[in-house]
Amino acid sequence: MTNTYLMEDSKAGMVSLSSPQKTGKVVISGDDILIEYCERLKYALKQVPDAKLRPAQQAKLINFITHYVWQMADKVNLDKNGGRSGTPANKAVSYWSRIQNRIVEMKERRK
Repeated sequence: MTNTYLMEDSKAGMVSLSSPQKTGKVVISGDDILIEYCERLKYALKQVPDAKLRPAQQAKLINFITHYVWQMADKVNLDKNGGRSGTPANKAVSYWSRIQNRIVEMKERRK
């Protein structure tokens, strides 16, 4: 079993994981943490229908999803008839799919 230590570089403001036997470091950025958080949030939101979320929870999700830092609009797959594929044309996009769009945006920004 190897011990892993959490080390903070105060000059760079980054946190890295390092193993005493290895000289390589793994750098974890704020974007990495946010992507992981969004992945877990998406998984949790897939388990619960949007209608079962409390209004306060929905308001917080909307505040997060519509925050000004997000540059891309929500992507909706349209079928040949102009409706959303797999959903009725009048149904709103689910919260988990909107979170997925934010994850894609963060990963694209990273490139």
